[in-house]
Amino acid sequence: MKKILFIAMAACAISFASCGGNKTDNNAAPADSVAVEETTAANVAAQSVFQQLKDAASDPAKLQAAVGAAQVKIQELLASGNAESVKQYTQILQDLINGDTTVKDALAAVKDAAGTGNLLSAFNSVVGAATAEGATAESFVEATKKAGTDAYTETAKKAAEAVENVTEAVENAPEAAKQAVEDAAKDVEKKAKEAVNQKVEEGKTKANEAINNAAQKGADAVNNAAQKGADAARKALGL
Repeated sequence: MKKILFIAMAACAISFASCGGNKTDNNAAPADSVAVEETTAANVAAQSVFQQLKDAASDPAKLQAAVGAAQVKIQELLASGNAESVKQYTQILQDLINGDTTVKDALAAVKDAAGTGNLLSAFNSVVGAATAEGATAESFVEATKKAGTDAYTETAKKAAEAVENVTEAVENAPEAAKQAVEDAAKDVEKKAKEAVNQKVEEGKTKANEAINNAAQKGADAVNNAAQKGADAARKALGL
């Protein structure tokens, strides 16, 4: 009896332990999923800017604009309060740059805005400021000013706004085209009504003229008949 009771208690203990373990795993799954999503987003963003850097390797102005785009993204991530995403994004981007000799050399060949260093060292310094303990969007902006790369950020923002405006114009184009068609249809309808009304007025005028002419002819005929009758009466009387 004691053996049976002991076995039952052991089975219950194993069952409780199993349930508790499953509960812990289930709670951990969403956190892991969020981390994967953040890493993926950081990777996509870094790859996008790196492609801009590659495409602009032979154009200093475009390289500066690409660095500005990277800084805009860093500022956005800092503003969101997600320091881990900032570290992931900057680490991936720096690894990509350091792993591509063409891009790295191109950045190193371009002088920074202050003219005291190159674009590569300036960018690395602002990345350091972004990943420092307690970094904020405001402190990062100050760091870009010190590094002389703040102008590139403004240029990138203006470029992004220009793209957004073009996108908005394209999205609104169907509505504008629809309005243009409706306006044209209304204009045609208006002109058609005006043409009809004009014809009606012309018809009224011609009808009035015809009536007046007929009346005048009738009056002339009466007058002629009266004159002939008067002439015949005078002739009969020998007058």
